[in-house]
Amino acid sequence: PQWHDDRIVFTTGSPFDAATWEIALLDMTTREVTQLTDNAVNEGTPDFMLGGAEIVYSSGSPNSDVFRMNGDGSNVRNLTNDSSFIDTSVSYSCDF
Repeated sequence: PQWHDDRIVFTTGSPFDAATWEIALLDMTTREVTQLTDNAVNEGTPDFMLGGAEIVYSSGSPNSDVFRMNGDGSNVRNLTNDSSFIDTSVSYSCDF
């Protein structure tokens, strides 16, 4: 899980079934959990970026790629889209 301000982004699902792994967001103020992804592939290693406005994560769909979405789960974009590599660990750093 990754923490930003009053929100935590994390992977949820059965530890024994990777197809149930989805990205979720916990609002610490309201204690409300919002599931941001919903499909039949494993998704994990979420991290906040751009001051919490966006989230990056890895997904088994279609080729174990890295994806980026808005903090509310909208506007999902595939960043790597390369079947020759398996992209499974994501971490964001604003070191530039």
